[in-house]
Amino acid sequence: MHPLLLLMYYPPLLFLLPFVGKQLLTMVFLLVPASVVSVLLFRSKVACFCFLFAIMPWVLSVGLHGINAITPEPLWVRHIVAFPHMALCKSLYPLSMVTSVAQQMKAVLKQYPHAQCVVMPESAFDSEILSTVPGLLELWSERSVGRPIHMVFGALRVCDGVYYNCGYWLYNGVVQKCFDKQHTMALSERIPKWLDCQMVRLMYRSNSCCEVACGLRERSTIDIDGTLFVPYMCSELFFNEYSDGFEPILALVNDSVFGQSCCSLYVQDLLVLLARFKAIMWQRDIVYVSYAYTVCMDKQGAISQLQQYK
Repeated sequence: MHPLLLLMYYPPLLFLLPFVGKQLLTMVFLLVPASVVSVLLFRSKVACFCFLFAIMPWVLSVGLHGINAITPEPLWVRHIVAFPHMALCKSLYPLSMVTSVAQQMKAVLKQYPHAQCVVMPESAFDSEILSTVPGLLELWSERSVGRPIHMVFGALRVCDGVYYNCGYWLYNGVVQKCFDKQHTMALSERIPKWLDCQMVRLMYRSNSCCEVACGLRERSTIDIDGTLFVPYMCSELFFNEYSDGFEPILALVNDSVFGQSCCSLYVQDLLVLLARFKAIMWQRDIVYVSYAYTVCMDKQGAISQLQQYK
């Protein structure tokens, strides 16, 4: 809900963001209404000059954005297919869930024969079964789905009795890397120490929901046929002030927790605006895959739809 997010409806206004930084650009933004008030209050030449001075950076931004060449869409965008699907596998028969996903992967590859990577959102699988029974992943190999394919998705992972909100990178049904979420949300994923009491636990952990720990690993990269991506799990993208690395970002987002009300749709739109804001500020392409949006954002804030299997 940063005030600069409003300008994302016209990205050229944020052309100076990566050069001057968010803090300084916010101060420049606040100078505009302040100068308008001074003009209405004092009606003097000095006040008018202050107004012209305040709007000059924004005129400059639009002008420089027009001169700057439009970046062509990267070739790797055509090889990524988004699959915004949540598989409910908290059942006595996880094999049926894995088999169902394998059948859908076959359908994805049939519809998009050029696809090299299928990306699913955060919490695509609501169980740690994939980490405790890794043999199930063999059902997503070439023998079952038709050809080798990269898969990136979010699921729980358990290690030594500790639960992590994890991103999985698979190729041909074999885990290549796991990247544990390094920023966990208060209450929804963990209870902060200053709120850890019986009353809070009865409200947020009474339904046997496991508490998620913060990952301690260094941020890894994903290699999709020669193109490197840095994975971000939901709040890692929104709450990080500085980016890690310089490669394109693969953001797995769970926006299903907001439901389908008008207010919830508004929050989902805000998340997309914030992701576009980060793409400009960090000067990095972002592949954004959630349950409501599957889009690609370039360094200038332009947005394009990903190929999506429904």
